[in-house]
Amino acid sequence: MNWSSINKFLNIVLIVLVIGYIINYFYRLPKYESGEKALDFTSTLLSGDTFTLSQLRGSYVLLDFWGSGVVHAGEKARIWLVCTMR
Repeated sequence: MNWSSINKFLNIVLIVLVIGYIINYFYRLPKYESGEKALDFTSTLLSGDTFTLSQLRGSYVLLDFWGSGVVHAGEKARIWLVCTMR
């Protein structure tokens, strides 16, 4: 193995790392713009009532979507329950 082939290999590795960094940078950018309105949706609550996001227009709203298959979903639900009871 000569220095020329090692240099080519290191240049390729450097290019791949730079491209990976650039892709990662743009992937982590927010996918929304500040002040952008959320799409209106309707959901059924545990009580059986329906809930529409537009009912809370003008209020601050924190949306946290998760499923029961998520590993820490139960722990997160308990934390939210404690926070809402305060």
